[in-house]
Amino acid sequence: MRFAPELPSAEHGRLSGHFQREIAGLRALAGGDETGFEHVSPVTAKPPFPPPAPPPEKGCLRGSLYGTKAIRCSRQAVRFLITALGSAMFLLAATGGTASLAGGPATAAVSAAGASGTIVYTGCTARWKACASYYSAPGSRSAIYSIRSDGSRRRRLILNASNPSWSPSGRKIAYAGRGGIWVARGDGKLRRRLTIASRRGFDLDPSWSPDGRKIVFMRDRGRRSDLYTVEVRTRRQKRLTETPKMWEFSPAWSPDGKTIAYERSNGIFVLDLVTRQSTKLTSGDFTQWAPDWSPDGTKIAVVTTDPWALVVMNRDGSGRRTIASHAVGFAPVSDEGSPSWSPDGRHIAYDVPTRSRSRQPRILIAPVEGQGRIRLLVRGGVEPDWR
Repeated sequence: MRFAPELPSAEHGRLSGHFQREIAGLRALAGGDETGFEHVSPVTAKPPFPPPAPPPEKGCLRGSLYGTKAIRCSRQAVRFLITALGSAMFLLAATGGTASLAGGPATAAVSAAGASGTIVYTGCTARWKACASYYSAPGSRSAIYSIRSDGSRRRRLILNASNPSWSPSGRKIAYAGRGGIWVARGDGKLRRRLTIASRRGFDLDPSWSPDGRKIVFMRDRGRRSDLYTVEVRTRRQKRLTETPKMWEFSPAWSPDGKTIAYERSNGIFVLDLVTRQSTKLTSGDFTQWAPDWSPDGTKIAVVTTDPWALVVMNRDGSGRRTIASHAVGFAPVSDEGSPSWSPDGRHIAYDVPTRSRSRQPRILIAPVEGQGRIRLLVRGGVEPDWR
């Protein structure tokens, strides 16, 4: 929160017309005129502040003053108030209008992070061990939270929900809720159910199409899972894959809308929506997780488990390089490690499990080009999605 809006350099410290009229009246009461204010104005003042007003006379602190003494003391008090107001306005001019209240984060915090925007993620309303971290089932204690990329403004949006996904416009959130895929407004309100999951499984991992008209998701059928799409307006569903004895997770729609990257039991694949053919990018049984496209559609970020690392590769699977690696003392579940690119494509938010399942996982932010440090965003969260 700012005291005043940011002004151009030529306007720094210039008082608004309202304050100028108010101070003109105070000057007249203090014995000056509208143009001959005896102190230096915030526009021309030199650091650090305008000169202070002289201290009041000793007798001015007593009550029951009459006549000339009372008028003189009143003028001294007004001069003191005008000087204090001028000092405050000068401070805002010197800082460019970026001062914050109550110790809130200043603009420098965002600049240090190198990115901006809001991240939604799955958190826990109880001790982490009691949460279902990668799906929402009846009795689950998971919830969807939002947080600014600088770590400020954390708040809970939706209870009994997980797998949040921002719409391309940033106005809506798709998520996995009780019994299906849901859509809500960006603040968690006006929720609407799109799908109804079967009794044997769940509908999970929603991802928006670039035009915001459809959502691709994974339908768990107990012993297998396939990919489906649902139209947001009509709720009409369409099956995309049918792979016997295979699990398919974490679909991610490409920015051009032509392909969908997803995780299968034996690697990372890309599905061509025109030919319906899937191309294999990586190999490994449950060791490559949660693909996510860069904003320009040229790269894909994934998580590997042997060892645990955040990896970026070209859209055809070539040019693999490790962005970050962490020591994990056990085999995480499938959705721990979900990466999400920043809107400018320069950073990736991802979650990292801890050495003990009873401890909270962390969401970290890492620079893609290796310039800068990896920093902690929040504890007790998985499945970040950045917008």
